[in-house]
Amino acid sequence: GGSVDSEEGKQAQAQRGSLVACDRGRRARQTHSMARANLVVDEELRAAFVAALQSDTPLRWLKAELDDVHIKLVDHGPVRGSAQADLDELKEGALRGSGPCFVLFCLNPEADKMAWVLIAFVPDNSKVRARMLYASGQEDVKRTLGFSNFAGSVHATDVDDLDLDLMRGNVKRNLEDAPLTEEELLAKEEVAQMAAPGDARANGMGMVPFQFEAALDAKLKEFAAGDCDLVEAKVLSDEQVGLGSVSGSGLNAGNIARGEPRFYFFRAKPSNRVYFVFSCPTSTKIRLRMTYSTCKPTIAHHVAELGIDVDKSLEVGDPEDIDDLIKLHDVPDEDQGKIVQQNISKPARPGRGKARILKKQ
Repeated sequence: GGSVDSEEGKQAQAQRGSLVACDRGRRARQTHSMARANLVVDEELRAAFVAALQSDTPLRWLKAELDDVHIKLVDHGPVRGSAQADLDELKEGALRGSGPCFVLFCLNPEADKMAWVLIAFVPDNSKVRARMLYASGQEDVKRTLGFSNFAGSVHATDVDDLDLDLMRGNVKRNLEDAPLTEEELLAKEEVAQMAAPGDARANGMGMVPFQFEAALDAKLKEFAAGDCDLVEAKVLSDEQVGLGSVSGSGLNAGNIARGEPRFYFFRAKPSNRVYFVFSCPTSTKIRLRMTYSTCKPTIAHHVAELGIDVDKSLEVGDPEDIDDLIKLHDVPDEDQGKIVQQNISKPARPGRGKARILKKQ
């Protein structure tokens, strides 16, 4: 009798282990699917934005938050004074202590064509899933409300990062695309996203001529040959890029740099996918952040010339998130290797069309 009970106990334990494994797999697939979800702009937000464009008493800003896959209006503010004064009031009122949100901010309500800036405000302590959804959701907001209505976009992790000069500088850079129609703007963005790193110069993307040290090139060639699975690169003085000190078989929260930005190329196991990771801690000084951002397309082009085919590029602001970020992306994908035709026709009105909401378990 004891041996039978023992055998039944083992079977029950094995069954529980199988159920736990299935549940983990389901949650991983669910998280992965949600990160790629097409978000829906609610009718209230759309109507409020249209009214702001047409009203004689225009709004300065609208605040929206994610509710599952819906982007909902939660607050708004009128034009009270100058753009700087209203921005300061917004920061100290609706944003200080707030969770992740979108803010639609109007720089000049009196202009014939209002200069709206889309702000993705995602605090440092936000979960990885929220960061992914707010990053990808910017396109859903612009598509629904009209790409041509937005002169620029800004991503911020801290209230104090929101600066009017930074927003105006972003708008100035985007004015180069002003002669294009909305459809042309969308097509241009898609082409830029689909272009391989090696095509950067062909597409006219400006790159600063950083020089790469011999030790870094040698390590990258080893990586291309499959002789190593991790390479760290760092920007040195005088526009030089050198080899970092991290080595090993994988990138994780234990070996990623904490104090300064870094570039990483690593081959995940067992998938063998190659990832290009730009790690830029939120505490990084603005000048250093800009240097690394400028270097990013250059090093991407350089590794492509060395024969390294990158499967996916990732960015991380908090080194502690790297493990979760890799798990989020390095999962089996049934559609891997298939060419998916994206529908870029005029989107359905919010609340219509095929539902994409995942059922809660």
